[in-house]
Amino acid sequence: ELMPSELIERFPRLKLMRSLVYMKTGRTKEARSLYEEVRRQTEDFTRDRDGGNDNALRLDSMIIDTTLLVNECRAADDEYLRRHEQTIRLISGDDDSFLGNAKILLCLTSHQKGHFPAALRYADECIIHYRRANALHGEIFGHLHKGVVHFATGQPKLALSDYQQARTLWHRHFGDDRTKLSLVTPLTMEVHYETGAQQPVLRKLRESYKGL
Repeated sequence: ELMPSELIERFPRLKLMRSLVYMKTGRTKEARSLYEEVRRQTEDFTRDRDGGNDNALRLDSMIIDTTLLVNECRAADDEYLRRHEQTIRLISGDDDSFLGNAKILLCLTSHQKGHFPAALRYADECIIHYRRANALHGEIFGHLHKGVVHFATGQPKLALSDYQQARTLWHRHFGDDRTKLSLVTPLTMEVHYETGAQQPVLRKLRESYKGL
């Protein structure tokens, strides 16, 4: 919101970033509307501004589109996922940060559709890419998503192992950021609760929210 609207209007990729900001602030309908506006403006994300980068625009649009699907609680169909992954392979190069973001979104959409083996594969791939990019924040979320899939497929021990890896990364690198702990602990306690280990649940939940 600090950038002049006149400037953003000239740059389709900036408009996509504004769409992302709308999503992060709960304005999903506005985010979708702006995304579709950019689609029309750029001939389905194939023509960036003069002097721009068509491939970068295409990749940005894919990230925003998949993020919108997740925020709208809509599962992508199989053909969408196939085309999405194919395009990523063709034009993303070796940008590990981008590939990590793309694969974690593919993990989420595959999970939504109940394609659990694919979701686990994408989770593993996103963790590798984030690790190569030294994107520790993303790596934490990769472990969390992997744990959720393991738990959904009846593998609580593997889920706890995934959550512990996320917790270790948080403790080692983000010890002052308790918001991440507030994500890890409830997921861990869910496994304990569902498997009958209920004693530590309330204590751990109080610990996770202390100081927030």
